[in-house]
Amino acid sequence: MIVGDHDLPAAVFVFKTDNSVPAAWDAVNKIADREGGLRGELHDSKVPFLEGLNSWNQSVDPTNSFLCIYSHAGKSGIAPSDSPTRDEIVRWEELADALPRGVRHLWLLGCDTNRALDVWNDLPVPVAHRCLVTTESKLWLPFIKFFAHEISVQNIHSSDELFDRLKADAPELASLTTYSTNPNWKPR
Repeated sequence: MIVGDHDLPAAVFVFKTDNSVPAAWDAVNKIADREGGLRGELHDSKVPFLEGLNSWNQSVDPTNSFLCIYSHAGKSGIAPSDSPTRDEIVRWEELADALPRGVRHLWLLGCDTNRALDVWNDLPVPVAHRCLVTTESKLWLPFIKFFAHEISVQNIHSSDELFDRLKADAPELASLTTYSTNPNWKPR
């Protein structure tokens, strides 16, 4: 399923097959209706997910792009289920490769997405400015609604203000995230 035009600078990709999908897709549609300017894609398999991600990334200006990915995650990468086959896993390296132009802000919502930073430490990282990653296994679906604050053109704010808002509105989840600036980004 897809919502929004292909070349919109903000995107949410839901890469899941579990019972959180209907609520996640509903959240994406609500953000698109309220904010406009949002590309949303729902995928349940690796190849279409990577193709969609790459196609979106090729169509936007990386210096002003915002991406949120909601999926299961672990040491090796992300997957649509919590017990994926080897063929379903999108390795962290593959995820970086699917974003050849990079993005300015990336939110990775899923269990232990902070593992990406360890892998990307030695690779060309696809994040030009800020990356939000999670450090534990929790239901990260509520954070999709906060992505609307990140992309809002009606309430413009700095990235630091956004994280303060996350801490105030969802302290139990914000305490399990890392929101960091990438000093090593270089365009590919």
